[in-house]
Amino acid sequence: MRRPIADEIRFRKSRSLPIRSNNSVRRTYDLLRSALPAMGQDATLSEGELAAAFSASRNTIRLVLRLMAAEGLVTRGPKTGTTVASSTVLAIGELFPLSQWSMGRPLVGKTLEVRVIPAFAAIRERLRLPEGSSVTVVEGLVLDGGVPLAIFVSYAVLTGEQAGEMRESELSVISFLEERLGVRIERSDTVIAALTSDEQTAQLLGIKPGSALLSIEDVLRDDTGRPWAVCQIRCRGDRAVFSAPDRRRHAARED
Repeated sequence: MRRPIADEIRFRKSRSLPIRSNNSVRRTYDLLRSALPAMGQDATLSEGELAAAFSASRNTIRLVLRLMAAEGLVTRGPKTGTTVASSTVLAIGELFPLSQWSMGRPLVGKTLEVRVIPAFAAIRERLRLPEGSSVTVVEGLVLDGGVPLAIFVSYAVLTGEQAGEMRESELSVISFLEERLGVRIERSDTVIAALTSDEQTAQLLGIKPGSALLSIEDVLRDDTGRPWAVCQIRCRGDRAVFSAPDRRRHAARED
């Protein structure tokens, strides 16, 4: 029995439609977000090209772009279309001063406060300091082209005289320890976490309260394993992308 003409037309149209093998908002979002830095600031995004590249429907692409626009990752306009906002790729596989932290362009550290305080118990334990010790607190901003990217706070094993010298030199904690004190920072114990912005952080970074942040904490150690500083940094989730090389460790095979 021959199928009705209407059914035949629908069948032929369905065969011409592309198969969307990755039509997931979550997976498409993750893939596109990781690709944004390579596209560059102000790159124009085409819904049709994205749909083909990520094997997703236009509706999925539109939803992903709306999510990214709400987070400040892209900008959308009736005449300008969708363009990529600025992203800063930060290398976390190695310990660098702030001026060398980003991949592709330098960042600038702006110090807000340097002062000596009594080392409270939590810091004494992490820096292996005896009771009655003091530490230097350094707080400031990381700027990318004048735009606040992150807030940093460091608790460093520095004397009052060294703190004053650091304030005058405007060096980062790592640079000061290595260049002025001759300490060779070899490694760190690093913890990365996701946070939301409180009102004070939001005001300093020029973002809305509740915005996504990435927190990085490093305990800086020299070649003997001695800790010299606890460094904490809060980065804007809409501007910071982290990159680190890694190697897979294979378990030894038993014969």
